[in-house]
Amino acid sequence: MKRAAPLAALTLLALVLRVLPWLANLPLHHDEALYGTWARAIADGSDPLLLAPWVDKPPLVLYLLALAIRTTGVSELSLRLPGMLAGTLTIPATYALARRVYGSGPGWISAILVTLSPFAILFAPTAFTDGWLTLFVTLAVAAAVGQRPGWAGVLIGLAAASKQQGVLFTPLVLALVLASVGPRAGILSGATEGSAVEGRRLSATLGAVAAAVLGFLVVFGPVTWWDSLRWHNRPSYWDQSLQTYGGIVLLPAAEWSGRAVQWAEQAGRLYGLPLLSALVLAAAAATFAGARSRAGGPHPSTSLPSVAPLRTLETNHTHNHSGTARVADERTFSWLIGGFVLAYFVVHIIVSFQPWDRYLLPVLPLICVLAGRGASRALAAVRRGWGKVGAGLAVAAAAAALLWGASLGTSPRADERLPVGSDIGVYRGVAEAARYLAGQPAGATVYYDRIGWHLGFYLYDAPVTRSWYDSPEKLAREAARVAVEDGAAAQWLLLPAWQADDLPGLAAALSGAGFEAREAATVRGPDDRADVTLYRIEPMRTVARGAGAGKEQAW
Repeated sequence: MKRAAPLAALTLLALVLRVLPWLANLPLHHDEALYGTWARAIADGSDPLLLAPWVDKPPLVLYLLALAIRTTGVSELSLRLPGMLAGTLTIPATYALARRVYGSGPGWISAILVTLSPFAILFAPTAFTDGWLTLFVTLAVAAAVGQRPGWAGVLIGLAAASKQQGVLFTPLVLALVLASVGPRAGILSGATEGSAVEGRRLSATLGAVAAAVLGFLVVFGPVTWWDSLRWHNRPSYWDQSLQTYGGIVLLPAAEWSGRAVQWAEQAGRLYGLPLLSALVLAAAAATFAGARSRAGGPHPSTSLPSVAPLRTLETNHTHNHSGTARVADERTFSWLIGGFVLAYFVVHIIVSFQPWDRYLLPVLPLICVLAGRGASRALAAVRRGWGKVGAGLAVAAAAAALLWGASLGTSPRADERLPVGSDIGVYRGVAEAARYLAGQPAGATVYYDRIGWHLGFYLYDAPVTRSWYDSPEKLAREAARVAVEDGAAAQWLLLPAWQADDLPGLAAALSGAGFEAREAATVRGPDDRADVTLYRIEPMRTVARGAGAGKEQAW
């Protein structure tokens, strides 16, 4: 109870920080729009097993999105509610992990680092699957170091059921489970030699591995069964994801340095300012690098100096001489967690994973756990050298820097100050344009190039035909065909600002087929620039009209 109140307060602070960008209602990323379209099909019961779309994600988060839509209605805010929940719960999960490994002081620092990360703040109010992956990975690692192999298996199974990348974390979870076998077998009770101890070790090892595997299968089995129900007309989401992604291959060594720079740029955004991000990463690296030389045993903690690391929630395990329950040497966990994070970066550099920011989200809590330990040691050194005043000034400076970084994720124009999370600026106005089309008479056709997933979400049940074109010639052919089949139906061309340069070529092709594209409606941003423009496609007129004629509406 002594820790529950401050942890609840920190979690509430994290929620508030994440509500601010959620209320800003930034435009949907195209992946969010796609997941939202699938969720709508589940929510309204028209395709609960997703037999029609080519799904490249496991089902757990898709059903959570559908539940949010079903209970709170169809909107961007509803679609992002599950991510808000996952992002907020990651804070107490990080604290639980760090406290079990290093003690209460580093636990608080680790949780605060996740709370104030603008990277984590901006990714929480999204419909991406990565937030739930991150939460379940953090909980799985916490369960593994806390001697809960069965729960560790279940939780890493839930991580894989959220996003395929969850399987990348299974080696870490299994290694941590094995590292906790010694205390689970009672090996720390005295004797370290003999067949009895070795027998207990082998029995405990097999039992822990079996529990973890069984826990994983409890989740992975039903997910695979769900996937198999679709195989008669759609590939497995595993196969489809590889096709969507273009395959995963080892890249030539000549490309590694360039990709390392790309990933370093993404890592520099974890705390907004690259220097601040580098300091956090350096604190994590110090914990990893120093694990070999540090002796085991009780560690200094900034809040509870007498606390020993690696506590367990159980009371019937072996105790050390001070009476404190021990799970394993913290050095082992530092090496396993730090080594995994390093390997994660290396693999993403040398293998053809896209350098997308959200791929760093699942390792952020692990980085913060290591950084929390490194920061607590650094603070202890400052206190020894400069006294309490020096330590207080160091804490104040760190807090100010972190709060400044957090402000990057909560400002009204957060997407412009830190380009991570949902919106990258190019989809502004698409939602308004789609809603304008939905309000037009039934039977209209809208032509698009690269915003089909957005139109799929916003025009999901609207009486508007969506028609994709990949060339000006195809657009002209389709316009001529629709005009012949239903001359009374309205035809629209939707062009975001970043496709404005396509208009001359499209207009030329339409002109050759006897049509023209007239500007009919414009969605304008706060700076009064056109974000999206809608054009009516109509037969060419023989009588020229005055300049500016034909414009119907502007926002």
